[in-house]
Amino acid sequence: MQHDQPARGGLYVIAVRDFVLRADLTDTVREFDPQARILPAEGLVAALAQLSGADVPGVALIEAGPAALAAALGGAADPGAILLLGDAAEEEPAARWPVLIRPFSSDQVLTALTAAWRQTRP
Repeated sequence: MQHDQPARGGLYVIAVRDFVLRADLTDTVREFDPQARILPAEGLVAALAQLSGADVPGVALIEAGPAALAAALGGAADPGAILLLGDAAEEEPAARWPVLIRPFSSDQVLTALTAAWRQTRP
């Protein structure tokens, strides 16, 4: 399936504990945006800090639930587009952030990245 590639050299933050999944997501981001700047993050707070401190709009793929994300944001605006994944994201009620539900394919991640990237554009 062909995906729009609105991104060129975008920022992507990946905060996922599992090494294999993090590597797969990194490969999928590179497929979506070959010039991507991909930053690993050690958890939710680090991911938000990297995203909010960036000089360009970005997309974060974060292993966390909506409640933890809302608490970490503390009422502040989202620092960029955020995609959630993992147990907590799947178990908690839907919130304003999209959730990648397992098992997800590279194609589903590409679709989510396309939507997320468009969200970062004015």
